[in-house]
Amino acid sequence: MKTRLALACFCGMAFALVSAPARAADVKSIALVDAGYAAPCNVEGIRAQVEHYLNVPVTLRTIKTPKGDRTEKEWYDALQKTRTSNDVLVIGLVAVTNLTTHQGFVPQIATGIVNVPALRTNDTVAFEKRILRLVMRDAAFLAGLSPSLDPLCVTRQYKTLADLDNLGMNYFPPYQITFAKNAASLGLKPVHDFKAEMLKRRAAKPPAPPAPPTPPAK
Repeated sequence: MKTRLALACFCGMAFALVSAPARAADVKSIALVDAGYAAPCNVEGIRAQVEHYLNVPVTLRTIKTPKGDRTEKEWYDALQKTRTSNDVLVIGLVAVTNLTTHQGFVPQIATGIVNVPALRTNDTVAFEKRILRLVMRDAAFLAGLSPSLDPLCVTRQYKTLADLDNLGMNYFPPYQITFAKNAASLGLKPVHDFKAEMLKRRAAKPPAPPAPPTPPAK
């Protein structure tokens, strides 16, 4: 399904902040905002997976919204109101009235949405993977990546939920490199410095024992 580009518009929406990110105050991060539509999925597990794949801090907060239908514009407004000074990108897990597409994003306000009800299935594992894929897609497009032609890259265009289920969970290697560069330019620091950690492990590894002497020739 082609990603739907939405125009930014702010249309007052009441909400209450239920939980705040546990990160240190000075850590820039991607904020994943759960509006309560993803049950019975493990949203914290989805957050952890996104952080693992992207290797940048991802925080989770929950908002409680009034009952009743909400439009796409109202959700963008609500998500903007949850934004903190350390939220580089904001991605909301929401339910949008009369919206059949699965996601939307507005680069101008660095905010994306995942239309959770459109992804629902009785298979909880498949449901979680669909949400995870859409969060990964929003993060990519908000960070300046375009849809990939790689058949397994999670950013590849798709038409049906079955197509979505066949996508990979992560970006293909060139996009991983591009995302890392773009994320750094946005102020996101890696959770793990894999090169430094590898060098540290090598330095801590005890030297190999000397080779046994060559026996004399007979």
